[in-house]
Amino acid sequence: MPVTDFATKEKYQYLNGFGSSHETPRHENLQTWLYRILLSAAHTSFEPLQENGLKHGGQIHQIPNQLRWDPFDINHETDWIGGLRSIGGAGDPAMKTSLRRRRMAWEILPLLDHPGTAVADFVIFPPRRLAQEDTFRPPWYHRNTMSEFMGLICGDYDAKIGGGFRPAGASLHNVTSAYGPDAGTFERASDAELKPQKIGDGSMAFMF
Repeated sequence: MPVTDFATKEKYQYLNGFGSSHETPRHENLQTWLYRILLSAAHTSFEPLQENGLKHGGQIHQIPNQLRWDPFDINHETDWIGGLRSIGGAGDPAMKTSLRRRRMAWEILPLLDHPGTAVADFVIFPPRRLAQEDTFRPPWYHRNTMSEFMGLICGDYDAKIGGGFRPAGASLHNVTSAYGPDAGTFERASDAELKPQKIGDGSMAFMF
């Protein structure tokens, strides 16, 4: 089988790319990949403005900052309902258009044998082999038009090696929040030899 040879190899300084969702058809992909002098994720924390007379209704407070939680203490004597811990949410439960993130102790029961209608994407990051050559591995610094909630079950996540992302902890990047790998991950990947490798030994993370 012939092997594709990329016309532009890493490591480069500037390169245009796609600015659309990975699910967007090829003919609708947009060329809006921009680089900045200072990373968007390097900004200081956002703070709420003083009351200016605008009313948004309800008690919804949008938080554009990157968020991370350490593991919660687990009370093994409580029941499932009493053990729920709300972390965040979106939408209106009364309109049946909401999603809420809760932390709990749970057990997976493989009872469903067919996929249903997707209301959220779900992915796991197990130990795996990266077969690419001449390409930067960690996810780039970017903003999404959806929220991403991530948790670590065990080990270390390869894009967050700074020590703040611990097993049973979680992180949240809300709509249009800038984010990407931590500084240690970026520096290590920038200096690494771009060859196939195995990553994530002893690790398991998830995201939706």
